[in-house]
Amino acid sequence: MNKIRKKFDFEHLNINVRFLIVILLTVDLVILGVLLVRRKPVVEKPIAVITPTPEATASAEPEPTPEIERNSLLSLPYHKTAYTAENLTEHFTSEWELLAHEPAYAETSNTYDTQTVSISATGDSLSSVAISRGGIPFYSGVTYTVFLNISSSLPRKVGVTAHNWDSGAAFGSTTLDVNETMNYYEWSFTPNSTTYNGGLSIDLGNNGITDPHTVVIQGTRIVGDDSNAAVRTSQVGYYTDEQKQCTFIYSSGDLFDVVNQETGNIAYSGAIVGKTENPDTGEVNYYGDFTNLREPGTYFIRSQTGVISHTFTISDDPFVELRRATLRMLSYQRCGEDLGEWADGMSHPACHTGHSNFYLTDVLKDTTGGWHDAGDYGRYVKTGTKSVNDLLLAYMNVPELFDDANEGPDSGNGIPDILDEARYELEWLLKMQEEGGGIQECDLDHDGTIRMMRIQTPYGAWKKDAEGQMVLRSPSDTDGIFYDIYPEGVLEKFDGDENLKTAKDPFTLDFNRNFPYGWFPEPRQDGAGAYPLCNPETKAIVDFVLAHPNIGGAAIGHTSGGIILYPPGTKPSSSAPVDDIRILKAIADMGKEELGY
Repeated sequence: MNKIRKKFDFEHLNINVRFLIVILLTVDLVILGVLLVRRKPVVEKPIAVITPTPEATASAEPEPTPEIERNSLLSLPYHKTAYTAENLTEHFTSEWELLAHEPAYAETSNTYDTQTVSISATGDSLSSVAISRGGIPFYSGVTYTVFLNISSSLPRKVGVTAHNWDSGAAFGSTTLDVNETMNYYEWSFTPNSTTYNGGLSIDLGNNGITDPHTVVIQGTRIVGDDSNAAVRTSQVGYYTDEQKQCTFIYSSGDLFDVVNQETGNIAYSGAIVGKTENPDTGEVNYYGDFTNLREPGTYFIRSQTGVISHTFTISDDPFVELRRATLRMLSYQRCGEDLGEWADGMSHPACHTGHSNFYLTDVLKDTTGGWHDAGDYGRYVKTGTKSVNDLLLAYMNVPELFDDANEGPDSGNGIPDILDEARYELEWLLKMQEEGGGIQECDLDHDGTIRMMRIQTPYGAWKKDAEGQMVLRSPSDTDGIFYDIYPEGVLEKFDGDENLKTAKDPFTLDFNRNFPYGWFPEPRQDGAGAYPLCNPETKAIVDFVLAHPNIGGAAIGHTSGGIILYPPGTKPSSSAPVDDIRILKAIADMGKEELGY
């Protein structure tokens, strides 16, 4: 059989591919039907040439699969000893402000859980000196309790006021009698309106005391009986001896507590640190470290201003359930198979059991099998190959974590369930292979490493920066030289066309991805179209909305999946204004009534 082989000129890119453990499977690759393939760099080796597959012959004793030697690159570093967190208050900046109106004068020294206020002159009124902060979300009808400890070197009265920071309207106030003993106080109030910029002020000005003195405030906390879950934690869980951190998506106080879900007791308290402005999301982010909490259990985070997280676990192996759930989720997505009782109410009849035409062609092929992509019935090569890649990489790293008893639909066949699931998708990927083959990876320059090569194309997703390095092009890049990037290799069955052709994904225009916000070109986001609103339907929607300024919200029906989507925005629903979410849910209810989903 004669073969035509085209060797492409390429330039070495500044990409360290020694850490690319498994090369992503693509429809352009000739997949040899072996689940686990490992490559070792070899300094001297010939250019790869694909030879015809010999005719199969019967064998009474099949050849055993050779043992695959573990590559040291696949041994990921893992802390077997306890991780110790140090400098947990580094990068701490208090966001409590000291206000002193002339003739009052005071100075403050703050740690994450203590404010020490030295008052030289108390001024004209109780509010002449105050320690306060804003940015606290207060919701109408929710009862909040303020907890704090206060002492004063001189007996005096201290005022505590909760208010709307923008309008100045008070939600409630109280007066505390304090003395040189550190005493505990608590006080509750219920706002009559909602604000995302609420304030708490502790008034330390003149109430008949004019002599210099010092007030110490410790452990201030605001706790609501209905809280917003806006603190980000690992919902998978944390290892007992590993690092543990949480993220705050806006200013949430100086300290945070880790609360035991079962007992309600505070198991750990720490500083909120690392203020960082995030221009991509418009958020100001902070984090807290609770690595030194090592007691297994179920917990949640609560910040000083009452913002909480969802619950999470700390345990010796928090990923047990995740491994099982991940494989089960992929099994639920199986196309062409009725999982019956195994799916526990999540099954659907076998679908897409016939042959199909490749998009915009007359080619009719068996396309049965594979995974549905999400809530719809689409099946996509790119997302499928990435998922298979992850499954195989996981098994290659730690095969001892996967067995034939993960409660999969194929459990009990003697093959680890993770490989059963990977094979289900791989068998479909084989059917998606174009007859012309694709790039066969090999070490063309015999340097011991398969690098990457770039091919110039006006539709490429990459470009050179000022230093000649390859970077992703942005949607605004319309002029210039662009490239696609491929692994170093050889294209068999070359058709003579100098412009490298790659297989077209059977993917048509995706209306979700054709709108202007967050638009990226086709090589980066399938279905996005040639440019934003290039499709008449999406443009008609935008024109209609612009012509009707009375439209304040919308719910999007996903007709393929039979679902109503939460509209994409700059913030997740958990941190969006409560009234906006209520409106969206009301619109979605109307959509459900009209559409039936």
